[in-house]
Amino acid sequence: FSLINSLKAHYRGYLLRKRLDDALAAARFDDDFDYDQEIDLAAFDFDQRILDDEWGPPATPRLPSNGPPLAPIKPRSSPPPSEPIRAWKSSSRVNSPAKEEKKTSGWGFENAATTELMLKRARRLKQGVKMHKQLRDPKTRFALFEKLNDST
Repeated sequence: FSLINSLKAHYRGYLLRKRLDDALAAARFDDDFDYDQEIDLAAFDFDQRILDDEWGPPATPRLPSNGPPLAPIKPRSSPPPSEPIRAWKSSSRVNSPAKEEKKTSGWGFENAATTELMLKRARRLKQGVKMHKQLRDPKTRFALFEKLNDST
């Protein structure tokens, strides 16, 4: 086992050294440039017209040739509502506005919606505590386990 690991390590080292040598060779600066030679600046001039012809956008936009044509967009007949419609305006559990106001003032909230959200949260947490107490019983846990296994 150690011989195999030793061979692997030598091979990995060989590959690493090879990559390192290649990288150093690529980064090496070869100073064979003749600084005394005059540079022809006309070689760097370019024709703007040729550049514009090759890289410019097409005269007309290209539309997809395949696929159904798009239907025209119809303008809206009426402006959108300024306030979104809420499906949960009032809770069915809170019976009267007087009770709601009493709880709101008693809890120190300014908004009745906050009170409603707190009541929902309290109900949800209460259900979680009930479920947790039920799951303490090993028979209930086993029945739930079997039910889950049968459904899959």
